[in-house]
Parts: sequence; C-alpha cells; structure tokens
Amino acid sequence: MFGRGGEEALALLERGVSFEIVSGVSSGIAVPASAGIPVTHRGVAGSVAFVTAHDAADPAVRSRLSHLAQGADTIVIFMAGTELPGVARALLEAGLPGSTAAAVIESGTRAEQRVSRGTLDRLGMLGGSPANGPVLAVVGRTVALGDLLRAEPEHRSAAEEASAHA
Repeated sequence: MFGRGGEEALALLERGVSFEIVSGVSSGIAVPASAGIPVTHRGVAGSVAFVTAHDAADPAVRSRLSHLAQGADTIVIFMAGTELPGVARALLEAGLPGSTAAAVIESGTRAEQRVSRGTLDRLGMLGGSPANGPVLAVVGRTVALGDLLRAEPEHRSAAEEASAHA
C-alpha cells in the first residue's frame, strides 16, 4: 500500500525484464499488529481505512481525512511523521473527539520500533520524526487494546512459566 510496486513492475515490463510479484502483508496491518493494535476487532471496530498523510495541508488530503473520520472505525495513516499536527487538526475538525485513542509507531516491526500512545488531541506531540525511521499513525478505539495485546519479550507463555517453576 502506498508503495512503488506498480511503478517498479511497469518499469521492468518496459525494459523486458521478467519478474514475479510475491504477495505479503501490508505494513498498514503488520506494524500496528506488532504493537498489539488490531486494526479491526469484534465489537470495537468493524472497518479500517488506509490513507497517506503526505501533504496534510492540501485541501484534497484534508477532505479525504474528513470523510474517513466520518466513515471508518480505525484510520491507519502512512507517511505521518511531519504531518501529525495537520492530520490531527483535520480529524478533529471533522468531528472525531479529541479523546479518540491514537498511536504513533516509528520503525515498525524493527528492533528499534518505538510506540507512543495517547489521544487524537495530542497526536502531534506523540513523536514521529522521519529521521528516526518510517512513521505510521493509528487512530481509533482499537489502539486502546494495544496495552493488553502487545507482545513483550519479558512476558513468558503459560507453558514457559510452568516449566520455569517445575
């Protein structure tokens, strides 16, 4: 999503280079999952929208964000680093409550992954410097599940706990 795969495939076709497309899991789903945030969850969120935040000041982008605020339970925002204040402003102006759960995930799925959680009204202050790596933001009620579901290396499974005490 929002990658350059189609452009690269067309360039290869134009040059007569054979290639194979191997499907994978989008970072829009994988990165939130690595932070314990499902993008949908029964009884909490039945819809998700994926959008790029590139140039959040652009009226077309602000309009798109406004529509998503009205129609999607969870909004996953790519390329969010420097655009977080503008994204937050657009979503708040569209009527999303400032208390809506939000997270900013830097360098998702990597060893240096950093997750900052808060609320939409503080989204612009949650972090997200492009210098620190790719930034993805998630806005919606499923973000609150992240504290319960995130995988922590220091947490052991029940089987590991049982064998440690045997």
